[in-house]
Amino acid sequence: MDDRRQVSKERGEQLAVEYGIKFMETSAKASINVDEAFISLARDIKAKMDRKLVRILSAAFLVLMMVVAYHSCLPVRRSQLLAVVQAR
Repeated sequence: MDDRRQVSKERGEQLAVEYGIKFMETSAKASINVDEAFISLARDIKAKMDRKLVRILSAAFLVLMMVVAYHSCLPVRRSQLLAVVQAR
C-alpha cells in the first residue's frame, strides 16, 4: 500500500488520535480492509445511537414520573419536583 499512498500512516494515526476515532488503513484499489472498515464504522454508529437512545428513554421516564407525581397524591411537594426539573 505504500507505493501510491495519499496520506502517510503516521499522519493518519495522528489524525485519528486528534479526533478520537479508530485508525484503519484501507485500499479500495487493492480491496484491503474496505469491508472491515465499513462494518467497524457501522457498528460504532449503532452503538453510539443505542447509548443515546438509552439516555433519551431514561430522561423521558424521569419526566413522566415527575408529571405523575406532580398530579397525584404522592407525598412530594411540587416545589421539590420543580427544583429537580430545574436542576437538569
